[in-house]
Amino acid sequence: MTGIDCHVQSYQVHPSGELRLSAFQRFFETASRADCDRIGATYSALLQKDVVFIITKIHYDIKAMPRCDSDFVMRSWSERVGGVIFTRCFDATASGKTVVSGYSEWALMNIKTRRPERTSTIDMPFENMLLMPDYSFVRRIDAEGATFAGDRIVYESDLDQNNHLNNSRYADIAIDFLPIEMQKSPRNATFIYSSECRLGDKLEINTRCDANSANVLINNTTSSKLAFSAQFVY
Repeated sequence: MTGIDCHVQSYQVHPSGELRLSAFQRFFETASRADCDRIGATYSALLQKDVVFIITKIHYDIKAMPRCDSDFVMRSWSERVGGVIFTRCFDATASGKTVVSGYSEWALMNIKTRRPERTSTIDMPFENMLLMPDYSFVRRIDAEGATFAGDRIVYESDLDQNNHLNNSRYADIAIDFLPIEMQKSPRNATFIYSSECRLGDKLEINTRCDANSANVLINNTTSSKLAFSAQFVY
């Protein structure tokens, strides 16, 4: 388990002052990278084996999203490892109280074939801490009733070193296509990453909004695959 001190800057928040979910996810990934580095699973070490970590699912439970100019501690730990899945959990605490918590699943992707690899590909001492043994993900985000909201191209500024759309950018894209009253921090959110998006890919965004929830599905019309789906509950 590794914790990092975080400070919320004005460029990381909504106009309301709440930290954007995409920015929160970057704090989580910074803590996760530090935790992996601690056991020798550095980005460079993974590249030597032609693999990188990719996120496949993440869930957030939000009691109070940190606000501009506030401080919190982000902790990330390896919950369970097996098969093709690395389960990683996290929490954020401010003034000794948990404000956000959640869990995520990751896989290894071969950077040459762009296909998944088993966890045994890297022989590194990931823990099985089992601090959240009852976690569970929805199997899929319901697409019934979703309607076309717009489309978007993947630009160079969306990419990361893995040469695909960075996973935190999906949250911004999804929220951008929601009604203005839903462009804020939810009470909980679930993201499912189904396939990667590359430079120049065309994305079709479909949404279904109810009084207190919204589902977003992003189809990659270039590859003809579902890329990402999200559920927000307010």
